[in-house]
Amino acid sequence: MSKNKRVKKIIDVRRPDEFEKGHMNGSINIPLQEMGERLDEIKKIKEPIVVVCGGGTRHVKAFELLKANGIKSEKGGSWKDF
Repeated sequence: MSKNKRVKKIIDVRRPDEFEKGHMNGSINIPLQEMGERLDEIKKIKEPIVVVCGGGTRHVKAFELLKANGIKSEKGGSWKDF
C-alpha cells in the first residue's frame, strides 16, 4: 500500500461529548447517527478516509455505510491507536 504516505482524513464517529473528552488532532467529528445525512459533505473529502471510534463497533458500521454509498474508507479502530 503505497498510499500510506498520503495524509489521511480521520473521521471520528463517536458522540460529540465523547469527542470533546479526547480526540486525535486534525480529526473531524461526524457522529455515526449523522453520517447518513452528511454523505455529501463526506464525499467532498479529497484525502483517504479512516473511520475511528472508541474501540468498539461504530467504526465498522461507519465503514459499511460509506462503502454502501460508494465512498472508500478504512477501518481505523480506536482513535487512541493513532
